[in-house]
Order: sequence, then C-alpha cells, then structure tokens
Amino acid sequence: MDREMTDEKRLLRAQMRRLLAGFPPAELERQSRELCAALGLWLQTAASGRQPMAAGTPLRLAAYWALPGEASLAPLLEQAAGWDWLEVWLPRVAGPGQALLWAPLTDDCGRGLAEPPPGWERSRYGIVEAPAELCQVQVPFDFMILPCLAVARTGVRLGRGAGHYDRSLSFLQCMGIRPCRIAAALDVQILPRLPAAAHDEAVDAIASTAGILPAAGR
Repeated sequence: MDREMTDEKRLLRAQMRRLLAGFPPAELERQSRELCAALGLWLQTAASGRQPMAAGTPLRLAAYWALPGEASLAPLLEQAAGWDWLEVWLPRVAGPGQALLWAPLTDDCGRGLAEPPPGWERSRYGIVEAPAELCQVQVPFDFMILPCLAVARTGVRLGRGAGHYDRSLSFLQCMGIRPCRIAAALDVQILPRLPAAAHDEAVDAIASTAGILPAAGR
C-alpha cells in the first residue's frame, strides 16, 4: 500500500509539474494577485480580532518566494511592508531531511522584490534565502502560507517531495507551536482528493481566487 501511494504521488507530481510548466504567465500573475488580495483581507480580519492582551505584539507569518509555476506571494509581501502588526519570515533549506530555518524579512530587505535583499542569495533550488546566521528553527508563527504542487479540498497538500514543510510543521508542533496553515494554490492546483500518508501534514485552509477556503472537515 505504501509503495502504491508513493507511486501515485510520483505520478501526480510529474503531471502537475508538466501542467504548471505550460501555465500562462499572465494568468499566473492574475491568480496570484487575487489570492494575495484574499490573504491580505483575511490577515487583517485576524489581526483585528486579536485578544486585547496581544495588542502591540506583531503577528508572525511564515511566507515564501515562489519557484516557477507556484502562486507568487510578492503582491502580499509588498502590501505587508506597510503593516507594523505583522512580521514576515522566509525559509532557508538547512539540508536533506531537516526542518526549514527561518529569517525575518525586514523593511530594509525590500519586501516582495524580485531580486534578493543585500546579503541574501539564491540557493541551488532557485529560492531566495537569508544567510544562515540570521535564521532560526523555532519561531512561534501564528500563520504559515505553504506552496504546493496541488492541494485537496480536504486539506491534503502535495509538495515537491523533499518533505521540508512536513518536517517543519511536525517540529513546531512538538515545540507546542501550532500555526494556522494555509496552502496558496492556483485554480488548477485545487483537486477533489489526494493520497495522504501518515506523516503528511494537512493544511487548515486554501488561499485561492475564490477567497480563503476552509479545508473540508477541519
């Protein structure tokens, strides 16, 4: 059964990579802006509903800079640059089989810019990453926005296969940190179902052009 699930996931990843490789850039930009607008409104609503005791403490958001074919969060990062109630953090791949490291994206980094901030660099995966000395592994996130190849309405997420996000979510949960998990997805990435293994970490909602969709049954 595990072998069958692994093979099914491998086939789905190959299919989604082919589909996304041919996705029209203008349509990717349009859908990214729409889902980022929905995310921005959703985050502002969440911030306005905070407990009084939390006033003055920024919310912490784990975000990402997109790989080719992924929904871009650049419009959200640009908008968030003016929010003093939100801290944005970006991931760094520590190594095979390890949880992600995280670094804060400060105003002087140039939030949302296509080019890496001063001192940052592109990894071999093409991801913009902070220097290791700026990173932490344990951050008390309130929200995490996750990239995906596909996501099911049930909350099952299909990543690229390295398992970095699953390990990071599991690690944070072991530390007593359980952020709200949101998959950012283009319309073609939202599927009725996906195969899920016991170690797969589900998301709570999906950011889409239709708004923020709660995962079914969550």
